[in-house]
Amino acid sequence: MEVFPPQSKTPKSRAGLLLLLGLLTCFALAGCAGTAKGVRKSSMEAPPVTTDAGLAANLAARFEHIPGALVVIRYPAVVMEEAEESYYRAYVDQSIGGDVSITHQHRKDTRHLARSVIAKSSYYAMSLYAELRDLLPANKVLLSPHLIYRGESGASSRPLLASEEVPSAIVIDFNIYTFPDASQLMDSPPITVGDVVTPMFVIHGDNWLRPATYGLLLASEDLLASSWKLSATQSAQQADSLLAGHSDRFSRPLDFVYFLESRDGPVPAIPQKGTGGNATDTIAVQNYPLEKIRMDAALIAALDDSGVTDPFAVSFVHAAAQRVVAELHAMDLGRGSFMARFRAYDRFDPELATAYLAKTEGEEFRSRLELAEAVIDAELKFLTAQSERMYRGTYFGDFGKSIRSLIAAEYGVLEKRRQLARLQNLTTALTVVTMAGAGYAAGSVSSAASAIPWAGAAATLGFSSILALNNNREARMQSYAIGESFMSQMAPDLQRYISVQSEVVLSEKDIFARSYGEFESQVVTLYGETARDLANTGSGLGSCEFEHTSAASAGSWRGHCRRGKAHGWGYGVVQTANGQQLEYFGQAKGGLAHGEGALILPGSAGRPPVLYEGGFNKGLADGLVRVSEAGSAPRIREFRQGLESGRAGSDQWQALAYP
Repeated sequence: MEVFPPQSKTPKSRAGLLLLLGLLTCFALAGCAGTAKGVRKSSMEAPPVTTDAGLAANLAARFEHIPGALVVIRYPAVVMEEAEESYYRAYVDQSIGGDVSITHQHRKDTRHLARSVIAKSSYYAMSLYAELRDLLPANKVLLSPHLIYRGESGASSRPLLASEEVPSAIVIDFNIYTFPDASQLMDSPPITVGDVVTPMFVIHGDNWLRPATYGLLLASEDLLASSWKLSATQSAQQADSLLAGHSDRFSRPLDFVYFLESRDGPVPAIPQKGTGGNATDTIAVQNYPLEKIRMDAALIAALDDSGVTDPFAVSFVHAAAQRVVAELHAMDLGRGSFMARFRAYDRFDPELATAYLAKTEGEEFRSRLELAEAVIDAELKFLTAQSERMYRGTYFGDFGKSIRSLIAAEYGVLEKRRQLARLQNLTTALTVVTMAGAGYAAGSVSSAASAIPWAGAAATLGFSSILALNNNREARMQSYAIGESFMSQMAPDLQRYISVQSEVVLSEKDIFARSYGEFESQVVTLYGETARDLANTGSGLGSCEFEHTSAASAGSWRGHCRRGKAHGWGYGVVQTANGQQLEYFGQAKGGLAHGEGALILPGSAGRPPVLYEGGFNKGLADGLVRVSEAGSAPRIREFRQGLESGRAGSDQWQALAYP
């Protein structure tokens, strides 16, 4: 079994597939019929938002000095052989739209449907990428295909490329869905067959982007609870790392895969609002309803090898992309991106990362920061080139041509069934909808080993062993190299040399690399050779103790210190009495928050955190403070020694300047 058909075999495979589809269509016409309905207008289209040139130019100006990506699009791309059983089981157990018998877990048609979710997610994700790439400033949208592997408690996922290494404003998790029981696909359950598609969509960002929702902005309704839990887990684990004195990233699996492995448990009270109606300032997660979208029949009929016609873009992607742009336009860029930037700097220059949080001034610091931003910019250009090659290979290559042929054939069968409007012999006739999974989805990683030039280390440790060493930088680079080799079957150009012009060494220099690991090694080496000659970024910087009245013991501080305690600008985290983490960015004195700052206070009894931005005195809110909590709009209040004493006008409050 092949993961993806090699280039030389694809035309023959497509011809055989279409012949089989034709035979099944004839059989369907002879004795069965049904319906497959869908909405013509996605709820993403309400309320209307604009994406004119002025808005795009505004975004470009606002992000001009913010290194990193605006959007990273994550999607499932392949399943490891060892994870197939876990994935199939979870796909049946966590079926959306109705219950499915456990016996379906071992049916071939169910497994083909599970694979079709992967194959078609890869295809339809390209439409979203192309739309956002054209709407947003250059080099600001990245693709991040994920590998589904077997984790400790079931299926999980990891990125195949390094797109999630650079800081980003927001992340989109995208996939399509099809109900596991083929015998019910012509009825009401969600499907992705022919001209009917069921997209699933999650938008999330760093915890500081919107602390009251753990950085979660929008989620498909069936993923809402699991995405909320996942975002809360990510926030807690990132704070735990900083409390321990390091800034390891949380390796967030795909929200859809995490949902599949979620088991029954308490459902949290999630502040939510619908995607329709007028936009409000209420702090809540937008709940995107599960919807089957019926794409335009004329556009489906016009599908061909060129890929010029894109019915999914017209029916869903245009509106979804506009909503993404609107979210970017409305977000607080400083607060939403400063911790992601800190983690990026800390990856190759911990001293600079601390100076950054300490809001250090001076020419020496600015020069060093510019060098670090040049590194991230160079990485972003390399990753953008990879994403563009992935897009061209996936959408316009043999894989995309095959999927378009499949969609057109599926549509032909569905139309005939709609015309007859009868229901007979469903299972046999509906075998047609499993062909995407049977012929073009990822079957197993190991089955493709003969076609993939894996690194020598992979042969020694095994692919899954390398992926397990995610905390080790060198192992991560090896993992990405293997992922790049694997994904090159989708996009043969992926591993050709990429040239990026960089100013890391204070003069333009062309860097050539075939893989991200090779590129990062070169650019970080150049950075180190140059930054080493710079003077120290300042005295009194480092790690020390941070305290709060709600904590029994001292926490961790990165920034200015005096006598072992936080003193000046920096970032602190401490564990409160209920075992949760309290985070603070701002000024401190004697180990306590004192002066301007922003504090994320964890909630109690399952309630989400509250963000306080304004003045602090000896660890307590004091003066004019903006309070942002779930379920309501932000409000300006007067505080005295931690207690709210009255209202205040928004014109009196001064926003905190994040680094």
